[in-house]
Amino acid sequence: MVSTRALHALLCVAFVGGAVACGDSGGSTMPRPDAALLTFDAAMLDTPAPDAGRDAGRDGGRDAGADAALPSEGTLCRLGTVGMTPSGTRTNMPHLNPIVFDTRYRLRTVNYVIRRDGDSRGPLLSVYVEVENASSQMGCTLIPRVYVGFRDLAGYVEAPPYFSTVVMSGVTDGCLSPGEVGYYYGVARGVDVDDLEAETYFSFDANPGFQTSGLRARRPEVDARVQSVEGGYAIVGNLRFPDTIRNYGFRAYARDDRGLVVARLLAFPRDLATIYAGSVVPFETSATPCEVTTFAVTESWIDDSRSSLARPGANPRLAELELVRERMRDLIEVQRD
Repeated sequence: MVSTRALHALLCVAFVGGAVACGDSGGSTMPRPDAALLTFDAAMLDTPAPDAGRDAGRDGGRDAGADAALPSEGTLCRLGTVGMTPSGTRTNMPHLNPIVFDTRYRLRTVNYVIRRDGDSRGPLLSVYVEVENASSQMGCTLIPRVYVGFRDLAGYVEAPPYFSTVVMSGVTDGCLSPGEVGYYYGVARGVDVDDLEAETYFSFDANPGFQTSGLRARRPEVDARVQSVEGGYAIVGNLRFPDTIRNYGFRAYARDDRGLVVARLLAFPRDLATIYAGSVVPFETSATPCEVTTFAVTESWIDDSRSSLARPGANPRLAELELVRERMRDLIEVQRD
C-alpha cells in the first residue's frame, strides 16, 4: 500500500499539458511529468488481490497435469505447456506463434496468466513479453499494438532508464539500445482458458516512439532477493543511490522456474520523496501469488540536477501513454455489476 504522503504527492499534481504542480519537498515547483505513471502504479498497489494466498490458484493450469481441475477463483500462474514456437519464442502457449510486424524487435518469451477474480466482465488476461531490440538503433517509449486473435490488449513496454538527448528532461525515459531487453505488460478482460487455447495467433507491433540517442542513467545498486511473504512472493532488499533523485519507482518483472515472467511487482522507496546520493534504502515490493525464482528490474525517477534541460510536455507520446494507462487501470480494477 502507498502511504498517505505518497498519495498526496500523486494527487496534488495538475497534469494538464505538462503544467507545473506542487513539489514533494522544500517547496519545489518542478514539473511532475511522470505523475501519470506513478498514479497508475499507485492505483495498482491499491487494487485488491482476491486470490492472494490461494495455493490452488498458484498451481492451477494445464502445466500441473492434463487432467487437473482448474480453480474457479484465483490466479492461474502455470497455464499451458512450455515450448518454443517456430519463430524461436519460449512461451506457455506454443500454438500461438507470434506474428511480429516490426522485425527490429525480437520476442524472447511470452507468458499468458489468467486471473479469475469475479469481475462481471470475465477473467483478466495478463500477457508478459520479454522484448529484445535486434536493430542497430535505439527505440524509446514503446507502446506496442498487441492482439491475441481479434482481442486487443492495453499495455506498454518498460525498459532501462535513459535521459534522452532529443526529448530533453530530468525525467528518465524507458529506452532499448541495440541488444537490450524490455518488458511488455498488457491486459484484456473476458478471456478464460478455453478462449486462449482456441485462439490461433498472437500479433505484436513494437510501435516505438522514436529512434534516438540517449544517455544511460546511472541506476541504483540493487541488493535484493525473492522472499516468501503473506500473499505469495515479493522482492525485498536494499538500494544504494549514486545520485540525488526523487520520484523513484522500482518495478520487478518476476520469473518462475520455467523462465517465464509471471508478475510485475512495484515498490516506491521513500514514498517518492528526495533520496540523497550515497543513501542505502530498504524496500519491499507488492506480492504475487505466483511462485517466483528470479526477476529483472526497471526503474524511473526525476533528477533535478538536469532541471535546466527540462521541457515539460516535450515527449509527444505522453498523452498516448496516459490513455493506455487509464485503459489498463479500468481493466485491472475489479468490477462487480
